[in-house]
Amino acid sequence: MVDEDVVGRLDLIAGLLQLAHYDAIERARTRLREDEITAAILDACPTDGWCPAKTLHESVVEAVPGAKVRTVQRRTHELVIRLALRERGSTHNKAYRATGLV
Repeated sequence: MVDEDVVGRLDLIAGLLQLAHYDAIERARTRLREDEITAAILDACPTDGWCPAKTLHESVVEAVPGAKVRTVQRRTHELVIRLALRERGSTHNKAYRATGLV
């Protein structure tokens, strides 16, 4: 099997799972987006590139009145755990991108 075939089949499986669990995904999306900080994080993260952590955190603090950097960091970590964001790098060069799941 060629790599393109594998990728195509994995995309098909992912699509089928998203269709099968559409209601649960929508409930999760709604629940996550109810929080203003979490919604701002998701809106600020690209799906086609990486956003440096410092840039992301500063833009969310600027966009959401009263938001603190530490709160944004915690919410970002929660989104990584929930697979809504991907993370790369270590403490000093961390970056994020949205998975597009929610």
